[in-house]
Amino acid sequence: MIENNLISLQLEKEVTSLFKYYLEELEQLKLDPEKHELIRKKILDHGNDTIRNMLLFLGYFDFQINAEKVAEAAKQKGVIYKKTIICPPIILK
Repeated sequence: MIENNLISLQLEKEVTSLFKYYLEELEQLKLDPEKHELIRKKILDHGNDTIRNMLLFLGYFDFQINAEKVAEAAKQKGVIYKKTIICPPIILK
């Protein structure tokens, strides 16, 4: 399903962005290399586990694009949607 794939990709992108932020913050800390690598590994492992668990959970659902809300969002001035794919609704049986 296209909708499920779009949701999965967006979710993965957002969670990855979150744990990359924590890695950047980690770089600002003055830690010995061993402690730094341990924390870095924990951040990456937890982020990847979170993505995996959320994608498994999303597998229980079938989503449908709401064309009216997408059209509304596209008309709003000053609203920026980064890397958002807007397409007509696809009705799956």
